[in-house]
Amino acid sequence: MQELRRSAGFWTIVALTLTSLIGSGTFFGISLAANQAGIFSLVSWLILGLISIYVAACFGELIAMFPKAGGVYEFSKEAYGITTSYIMGWVAWMVSNVTAAILIVSSIDYILPAQLKQHLIPISVAVILFFNAITYFGIEASGVVLGIFAFIGVGAIILFTVLGFLQFDPQRIIPSTSPGLLAIFAALFFILESLMGWESAGYLAEETKNPERVIPKALMIATFLSTLMAVGLAAAILGAAPLDTIVHSPRIVEIVATNYLGNSYSFIIQISIFLALIGSALGGIVAAPRLLMALARDKLFFESFAKLHPRFNTPHLAVILQTIFTILVVIFTAGIYKSMLSILVIMALIMYVLVIIIIPLLRHKQPNRDRPFKVWFGKTGPWLISLLYLGTVISWTIREPEALSLLKVTASLLGIGIPIFLFLSFHYNPDFIRKFTDAAAPLNYLLENIFFPKRLRETIVSFENLEGKTILEYGAGVGTLTLHLAHKVGPTGRIIATDHSEASLNILRRRLNKHGFHNIHTMHDPHHTTRVHPGVPKVDFIFSVGMLSYMQNPLKILKEMHSIIPDLGRVCFVEYVNLFGIFPDPQWLSNEERLKELFKEAGFSIRIIRKNGWFWNYLIIYAMKTGHNVPFI
Repeated sequence: MQELRRSAGFWTIVALTLTSLIGSGTFFGISLAANQAGIFSLVSWLILGLISIYVAACFGELIAMFPKAGGVYEFSKEAYGITTSYIMGWVAWMVSNVTAAILIVSSIDYILPAQLKQHLIPISVAVILFFNAITYFGIEASGVVLGIFAFIGVGAIILFTVLGFLQFDPQRIIPSTSPGLLAIFAALFFILESLMGWESAGYLAEETKNPERVIPKALMIATFLSTLMAVGLAAAILGAAPLDTIVHSPRIVEIVATNYLGNSYSFIIQISIFLALIGSALGGIVAAPRLLMALARDKLFFESFAKLHPRFNTPHLAVILQTIFTILVVIFTAGIYKSMLSILVIMALIMYVLVIIIIPLLRHKQPNRDRPFKVWFGKTGPWLISLLYLGTVISWTIREPEALSLLKVTASLLGIGIPIFLFLSFHYNPDFIRKFTDAAAPLNYLLENIFFPKRLRETIVSFENLEGKTILEYGAGVGTLTLHLAHKVGPTGRIIATDHSEASLNILRRRLNKHGFHNIHTMHDPHHTTRVHPGVPKVDFIFSVGMLSYMQNPLKILKEMHSIIPDLGRVCFVEYVNLFGIFPDPQWLSNEERLKELFKEAGFSIRIIRKNGWFWNYLIIYAMKTGHNVPFI
């Protein structure tokens, strides 16, 4: 397995975390929160600060325990298992890309003159391409740019906070009436994005020197600084301008700064906010491809995404996919900032709740595991934070008229990952393969002439004189090919039909009884995708349809087949490839040279034939047991 270079240090992680945490809510959230809770929105900011520091400590403990590129996916795998960890990984990847899209569009929209607004999407796309190009070329280049943007972002927030306090009027933060707890939590919902993004540091764990020590420390320092800046800026603005102005002015930070410096500095102020926001997008863009790489390593995403670029040592295919997806999000969501912010917060809260409760779960499941960094109140604190998050969402749902429709959109976005998960499970999860094939057995029987046309079956069984021979049918299914083979071997021949699906074999047995075939022995094997059943005797020929892509260890199975056939014995494989022209084949199956090398290592020479179908193509492999470098005739 290719390994990432450990070239990121403490300051790179601090810069990454700072840029990831400084969200658009830091500048625009002050107005949104004030609209919900008035001056009491400052309480919401204080609550957010405390939550953020605690959640950062939770991430610190988990990253120190599992310093791998998958980040939240790796934690979830330990606590929940494969299915939930895949969902977590998918949610985290979506959050990263939606966040980047929101930040890029909102920052460009902020600075773009009215007469150029029609160019918002093309300019946003250009920025996405530029940032992803930086990511493509390696963490060294990314680290430098992250440092520059972190410096600009921190400098801008400190400057605006100072300017706000220079105009501070204590009378403005004295409330007349309380809006109630519901309003404070609703305000909290709209500013949660202002301090989100700890997961980005986890994705760089395999590229960080001494990640168990460096990342928790960097997370805590960066989060503490971000909290001070966000709460300080909110307090300064709430005391520097009338509440009515704040509520009705999304650009309130710019207004307060311009009031003090004068209109001549307006453009410089706008540029400062623009750079702080656009830099925030870079953190997620740099980190998220490592998550897809980790999923691909575990065969929960397409295998090719686990590859590293031979020169830049980056997950380049994951960067390309991320680029395409972020561009699509920008194209379809430009102009609906508040709605996209709500969707983002919902997805992020799902992820953060599932992440932080891993702390108490692992304290119970793995009490003796080494924890280089340990969060305080680890058995109770995460549950309390989760309840706070839940209360925030409930408050928003009650007060937001469009809450139900936005929840549906969120569910749809998350649902995109389901067919990918099912497809990959269908190829790489033996238990899932067996259960799915059992459930689909009646359908396979009804549609067998579509899945495996008669003309193709007749071609397959006619390649050799099979009369009186003993045949292994590896993956007999419902008997689509078995009946043709039974006619070919005749009454003096014998067939051993193996399969992982008991339901499919039951259908085959009924068909054999109906046709009066008594020389066919069926053999159910729950471990069929990892071996040739040890009870299979020596055979003359082997046939297998649709099983190559399910093999979890193809070389092992081919060697076991090699051991049970005579010299010059033949094997015929038929495999479905290019499914619907969309889904990629397993990596080892998609390259003819790799296929030849694989079979050669197992002791076979092969001939490959491809046939086109309506919904997929057929890959036919004729293999012969030979010495090395003997061609198939």
